[in-house]
Amino acid sequence: MSIITKNFVKHIGLQYNLGKKSDDIPIFEVLWELFQIGNKYRRKNKALVKKSLFTNYRALIASMLNSSSLKEYPGSTFDDVIRLHDVSNSVFKRIKTIKFSSRETIPIGHVRVRNPNPPSVNPFGRNPFTRENTVGLGSRPQNFVIFSDHHMTEKGHRHNYFEKNKELYKELLRYYADHDFGLIENGDVEEYTIFEPTIKIANGYNELIEKDPDNIREEVFGEDIGSVNWTKLKEQRTKNRKKILPKIIRDNVELYNLIHNLFAKKGPNYYSKVTGNHDPYLTPELVRLLPPSYQDNLCDAVKIFHNPIGESTDSYLKYFVTHGHQFDSSTLPQHAYAMGEVFSETLGWTIQGADRIWDGIKTETWRNPNKEANFRNVLATAKADDSPESIFSGFAPGADSVAEFIIEDLMQGHEIAWEYFDNTNKAQAFSSEVMTGDEYFKVRHLSETKLVQQLHYWYAHSDIRDWPSKPKLIIGHTHEPRLHPRIKTNEVTTAPHYLNTGSAGRFENLIWGLEITQGTEKIVSWTMDGTKMVRNHWKANNVGQLVKEDYPL
Repeated sequence: MSIITKNFVKHIGLQYNLGKKSDDIPIFEVLWELFQIGNKYRRKNKALVKKSLFTNYRALIASMLNSSSLKEYPGSTFDDVIRLHDVSNSVFKRIKTIKFSSRETIPIGHVRVRNPNPPSVNPFGRNPFTRENTVGLGSRPQNFVIFSDHHMTEKGHRHNYFEKNKELYKELLRYYADHDFGLIENGDVEEYTIFEPTIKIANGYNELIEKDPDNIREEVFGEDIGSVNWTKLKEQRTKNRKKILPKIIRDNVELYNLIHNLFAKKGPNYYSKVTGNHDPYLTPELVRLLPPSYQDNLCDAVKIFHNPIGESTDSYLKYFVTHGHQFDSSTLPQHAYAMGEVFSETLGWTIQGADRIWDGIKTETWRNPNKEANFRNVLATAKADDSPESIFSGFAPGADSVAEFIIEDLMQGHEIAWEYFDNTNKAQAFSSEVMTGDEYFKVRHLSETKLVQQLHYWYAHSDIRDWPSKPKLIIGHTHEPRLHPRIKTNEVTTAPHYLNTGSAGRFENLIWGLEITQGTEKIVSWTMDGTKMVRNHWKANNVGQLVKEDYPL
């Protein structure tokens, strides 16, 4: 990438978080080459990334089936030729199983399940999901609430946005505990992938880069896109994260204690902590830094089984809860170390972190109890807009094509959520909002469309097709809530088996979540209206929107 691109990116960063500290620009300059290496990795490995995504789709279905292999029935009957796939499940190693009971009737013909997916193997050597001297281990809640994407940092971090939502979060947790809900925190609770950079850390990364002095780009563009020892880079990351995580826990210890006392202390059915891509917990050293009750309830996914009252030995998988980064081409675990994590470490800190944020002014319409409001409820394609309109039409001749090329490369061809901007004209939105620091891009790089397509395919072509009730997949990661979303804007077809919890930390004074009450799902939002805590319920309409409704406490 050229010097022009670097200066363009630097200019955008200066409108947001670059330049907050005196050594920011030197740090940016040092980290730029590592960003280029990550970008080169992405371009060279597109086919491999695509293959890994399909591996993860299969791993999802195999995990639902509690199997290490997957039978595929290509035709419409069980008499067809069966393809057997061995599934290398490296993304759902730690799966936690919990149950709830209700008077909902068990689907006719459903298989009997005994001790589904017992937690027999823990890659980190602890006994998962159990604690000594814990009361009520046999009890289990009948209702659950799921939150994700808090992106909680230590004090002083330039992306400490969750701090403005933390007191509200504490209060709503007390509400759910009082009403005997179980709590699932579905990934990216802590933010230790995007660090508060120092010149020492930047230089440490830069020392791992092997230069290529004969590279022609050095002569033509003044750049040297070398290579990096990824194993050593991962080791350096772990060292950095081992310093960051204790600070996050220390500065938010009241919240950790609150969750322990209100939920985890009741037993493993009441609290689950799912890993994400910004809090991946990939090594035992990081896991051991968590309080014991958090370690014991740490997992990559939660399987929630429904046990109808009166049929205590029969249960079926109703929900599969996981963060969702496993299905994102930038953050899937097999390649995130060279792509998403590199972007986070080299450029993410200069803008708004894991994603754009919505400040109090931007969230006012969704929060205001006296205003009608809706939220987009259409699956993301993760593809760039195919509209013939140029983002930069109206700029000086030649400037539009250069700038658009740079943005295309930075956004990696992904979908930009233009509907969040005040200006409907893309060029105006870019110039008067993005380039002034008013509002950053919302980039959709997880293809919800492809995920749902794969989900529906395997529900029809694996052993799950014999299940009268198909599991519902619940993820976070995208920061946008979903409930029965439209598959495409111009179609009426919806995706009944896919839900998204939104975000607890990217919308100021607005916390999105998902309630499961007696087996019924509801998208909810929480806000403080003066001194009053307000909860709203968002229902899906037939035009691809979630519509706000009152939901009294």
